[in-house]
Amino acid sequence: MLDVVPVELHQRAPLVFGAREEVKLIESYHQEDYDAPTSWPLYGTRGLFRTHVG
Repeated sequence: MLDVVPVELHQRAPLVFGAREEVKLIESYHQEDYDAPTSWPLYGTRGLFRTHVG
């Protein structure tokens, strides 16, 4: 954190802290390519937002 030189008055810097393995896991999310799922079950025909009722 101390190595970040602010460019703006209210600049923010990300901070992840916790157990070493958990921090490494979060770091790997940002280093690797992420493929989002093609279908989201929550928004399917029986999800929260139905397009057809009946």
